[in-house]
Amino acid sequence: MLHRFPVLWLSAAALLSCSAAEDPSAPKVASGFDIDEPPGVIGQYDGKADDIVCAKYSGGALSGDDLLVLVNKSVEQQLASSWAPNDLLGIESALMMPGRTGELRGPVLQAMRDMFADASSAGLKLGVRSAYRSFRTQCITFDYKVQQNGLEHAKQFSAEPGRSQHQLGTTADITAEALGWDLAQSMGGKAEGQWLAANAHRFGFALSYPEGEEATTGYAYEPWHFRYIGVSAALEMFQAGLILEEYLSRCQAGDSALSCEREKFPEPIPNDMFIGGPCTEDADCAGIGAGASCLSAYPAGYCTLPCDKYCPDRPGMNSATFCVGESGKATGQCHSRCDQKIYPGTGCRLGYSCVSADRPDASASGNVCMPTP
Repeated sequence: MLHRFPVLWLSAAALLSCSAAEDPSAPKVASGFDIDEPPGVIGQYDGKADDIVCAKYSGGALSGDDLLVLVNKSVEQQLASSWAPNDLLGIESALMMPGRTGELRGPVLQAMRDMFADASSAGLKLGVRSAYRSFRTQCITFDYKVQQNGLEHAKQFSAEPGRSQHQLGTTADITAEALGWDLAQSMGGKAEGQWLAANAHRFGFALSYPEGEEATTGYAYEPWHFRYIGVSAALEMFQAGLILEEYLSRCQAGDSALSCEREKFPEPIPNDMFIGGPCTEDADCAGIGAGASCLSAYPAGYCTLPCDKYCPDRPGMNSATFCVGESGKATGQCHSRCDQKIYPGTGCRLGYSCVSADRPDASASGNVCMPTP
């Protein structure tokens, strides 16, 4: 149950990705599928929408645990609405286009770092424009397009929830500084698009929607849309001259001509030295940074750091944090966030509830784990 302090509400999408650096009224790209709207636009629409919007979409039965799962428009190949990665990490700003934030599964993020570094050595400045989207974020995005342009138009330019590869946490839309950080089919003829097409497989990525394959994929050409399937699988697919839809379909059918090696991701290891971790004394929290203390009066203890506005995000489970103000004081304490819709796997420990709280300067509010009232 979500308990609430007397604070102003910010929507899930707004908390995640509102950006003053982007103009919601800026022109949108007019071609391709699943092109993202500026986060501020979706955040504003999310604030007007309710969960009835998402109730219209039941999702499918598939899990994204299989790195080679086939996700497309068919009913049989839809992801479950409840499935979400449990190892998402925030993408550092150096890998994002200006004004955006995003998340990818940990091993995929490392592969993205390596690929961007190699591209940089070739004189190319790449940036992620959009990465992980939850089932709910995708349904809000899709419904926004329905409200703006009608159902048929929305189906042409966006994926219905459960049918988007972005829900896997292994997919990113990649743009470039030389392209003005835009998404356009002309990218395929530019140095950045050509480099990605020729080299992405070396880092485990595959182009999802190639040119001239619309009848097979069901989607228009997207030279920016790359999905991580593992280095061995991506190399096999590339050498076989297959497109991703064909390769994953044949792997699903058990084609003996392909090895379809499935890279295994390590299970995320909970880190007890994170903010919100259990403790009995201050020394138990030393690993999270200078000034750390144990709120020993909390159930099973609670590691925290002093803060005035921001808190560091820590590796491991419950990594997302938020600075909670103390009444009448200019400083506060860091708490772990708990909104499962934004941060999968960051539920509260026994004895704690998900509550909404303000920063010390009241500049924002967020859902955090606090002792059950």
